[in-house]
Amino acid sequence: MPQPARILGLDVARALAIIGMVAVDFEGVLSNQTGSIWFERFLQLPAGRASALFVVLAGIGTTFIAGRGLGESPWVLVRRALVLFALGYSFLALAWEEDILHFYGYYFLLAIPCLYLADRWLLVLAGLCLIPTVAFLQSGWDFQEGWVLDYLEYTDLWTQAGHLRHLFFNGFFPLTPWMAFVLWGMWLGRRLQADSGHVRDLAGKALALAVAIEVLSYVLVRSLGGVEDATAQLFDTAPKPPVPLFVLSAAAWATALIGYSCKVAERRPASLAVRVLVHTGQLALTIYLVHVVVGIGPFDVWYQLGCLTRSQVFAWWAGFSYLCLWGAHRWRRRFSQGPFEVILRKIGGRAA
Repeated sequence: MPQPARILGLDVARALAIIGMVAVDFEGVLSNQTGSIWFERFLQLPAGRASALFVVLAGIGTTFIAGRGLGESPWVLVRRALVLFALGYSFLALAWEEDILHFYGYYFLLAIPCLYLADRWLLVLAGLCLIPTVAFLQSGWDFQEGWVLDYLEYTDLWTQAGHLRHLFFNGFFPLTPWMAFVLWGMWLGRRLQADSGHVRDLAGKALALAVAIEVLSYVLVRSLGGVEDATAQLFDTAPKPPVPLFVLSAAAWATALIGYSCKVAERRPASLAVRVLVHTGQLALTIYLVHVVVGIGPFDVWYQLGCLTRSQVFAWWAGFSYLCLWGAHRWRRRFSQGPFEVILRKIGGRAA
């Protein structure tokens, strides 16, 4: 299959995802919940959606890797998964329970057999991924089991039962249902390989669907007694627990953002804003690692987590994001890849 030129819109979408993830993480672990509530609400807007966008883009990436040949691509994904396991489990050992990298490793491994499936089976499997969480909750499983301190510490993470629960049920990005985002991304990636216009055309429909799901969820949750009600939770679009309406909503938002990012990047590829976002998206792995080590780490070592007011968290996020945008743009003007992206590609190989 002929390969498309690099689709800059995917890098733009990846930049939006990493900036959104930084906002959610900073608010979640640095805020002491004092000050104007509007800063918190702004920083929490991308909660679940930014990460879902990241994972959908990962699914698209696996399809592009497969484009270089199904004989080689499984080994590329295995090697990349090993790198991500090394980074992610190192973060987990340092008590960063919000890590997504070790989940990425599992996503890549589970994606390997899916490379050989027809399009319709990708969608069928994505739908099946939505079932376990609802089944677990209906069976009486407690989604907060193992968690203390408002999802900042997982008490039995390193036990067999606790780690399996973390991976499949109540970790930040459990394999069920989050693998659905990967499968949806693989389906989208095949559309992009054929003609990037397909995904651009989906953007408006995806945005309308996302808004419709949010409205439906709002009406259902309020009519059933609010998010504190166990039945109402099954119709919520909050990321915890990740019930089907959340997955559908987040996938629709991700599709819309990818589509509109592709539109903007194709229309104005030489504009400064697009170039900065493209360069930022191309250094997303480096920025993710830096935001944990530099953006959050010093507060944990020198002060304590939850030591900033909401306005201070917002200011720190805005300043950190600006430095990431500026730094990524400056770096890419001198180097072809980010420092950790080089490691990933040296070990895991380059996507087509």
